[in-house]
Amino acid sequence: MYEGTEQIDGIWYEYDNDIAIVSQNIDEDLKDKYIKIPEKIKDSDGYSHRVTKIENGAFFGCEKLEAIEISDSVEEIENNAFSGCVNLKLVKLPNKLTKIERCLFFECTNLQTLVIPDSVKSIGDDAFWCCENLTDLILPESLEKLGENVFGFCEKLTSLFIPASVTEINSKALTHRSSFESLEVDGENVNYFSDGNCVIEKSTNKLVAGCKNSVIPHYVTEIGDYAFSMISGLEYVNLPQSVVRIGREAFSKCYSLQEVYIPSSVTQIGENAFEKCNFGKVTLNCDFARKPEGWADNLGVKRNCFVWKGKRGLFARLKSLFK
Repeated sequence: MYEGTEQIDGIWYEYDNDIAIVSQNIDEDLKDKYIKIPEKIKDSDGYSHRVTKIENGAFFGCEKLEAIEISDSVEEIENNAFSGCVNLKLVKLPNKLTKIERCLFFECTNLQTLVIPDSVKSIGDDAFWCCENLTDLILPESLEKLGENVFGFCEKLTSLFIPASVTEINSKALTHRSSFESLEVDGENVNYFSDGNCVIEKSTNKLVAGCKNSVIPHYVTEIGDYAFSMISGLEYVNLPQSVVRIGREAFSKCYSLQEVYIPSSVTQIGENAFEKCNFGKVTLNCDFARKPEGWADNLGVKRNCFVWKGKRGLFARLKSLFK
């Protein structure tokens, strides 16, 4: 048995026989703003160890770090490994990585572009949260799952192409101040498709994600939970007669949203569906004389936000916009 912890070229490692992992580092210990994780390290006694993992929070808050290259021997990078690396701009990920873990690049505010290897099958919750300068990201053909709030507050990421391999998209995957202008799904995807800058589930025609430029197709049956939550720049929504349900927090915190047309087909609306829309001043033009029983008691808006059938005003004007 040969075990130890040692700092090599300014980076801390733990090793056990022939295997090594990158352990906790602090900003003061880093010798350079550019670092490379090698395939193998040699300890002070001359023994070699193959580097296979970067542990949880290994470089958490290392503000000095601007670029990192990780050798292909690394097969796992744990949660929060680069969280708070506010000056990190360039990352070369290993080709054997199968998962982008939760909060991996959380608040890496200067990260601009990233190539995700073709080996990656899932992207965890909050993986790119508040990467506010991220402008270019290509999802690999190997990807199967998108977690919660993956692109939250990525305000410069304006387009997203979802590959054919994706089988699961979390209901909050594309929410939280995302600034997408274009959403597209590969035509070969068997679970989802795109139309009118909307991501739609094939088996149900449920809209699972939208953006500020979405035009909801006439066959959509449901606006999924959180589908438009915290979407920047969304101003008007015209729901087609095919929609029967609006999910929980479907349009919550859409601060630019001014008017919504709700047709007579909508029999169910979930809790807080319109919470804080336009800071509580959104107009809901309803093709009903009164609130239906299937609508939640708390929709997140005050009574004066509703315009019921017969009180045309803005209701008639909004409908005319979509003729």
